[in-house]
Amino acid sequence: MARKAIARRRPRRFFVRARRRVAKTTIPITLIAGLAPLAVHAWEGYNTPGDYHGLKGLAHNLVLDTTGYYGAENRFDFKYPMMKFYGPMLLGMLAHKLAGKVGINRALSQAGVPFIRV
Repeated sequence: MARKAIARRRPRRFFVRARRRVAKTTIPITLIAGLAPLAVHAWEGYNTPGDYHGLKGLAHNLVLDTTGYYGAENRFDFKYPMMKFYGPMLLGMLAHKLAGKVGINRALSQAGVPFIRV
């Protein structure tokens, strides 16, 4: 006596397809804003009349802001770069990280804002 072959159904497995994202160049505003005090102070060194003016003043202020080295007096001041360069840079990095956690960057991209993220 022949039995009917009963086909067993295999359980369906649903796969979530990965979303394809287009790689775009974006500019993180908070990190750029952290560099703004450095750029302003360098520009002031470029425009200030006196011994240090022009490119020499620009280089002096950039070295002073990033390392704390006074070229005219041959000494270091470690408090100065923390206030002028590293402090705003760290705050910008922190704000950028928090904006990513909260979802502001995702909202900006879904709204269609080009080139900008927080």
